[in-house]
Amino acid sequence: DTELGMVVETYQQLDYEQQKRLLGYMDALKMNN
Repeated sequence: DTELGMVVETYQQLDYEQQKRLLGYMDALKMNN
């Protein structure tokens, strides 16, 4: 999936703190579903 590839590329450009924040955000989304 091209869109997923773009997300992964963007993720790899983030610094560690931003990656942790993004993972926490995605966890919160999963728990809300």
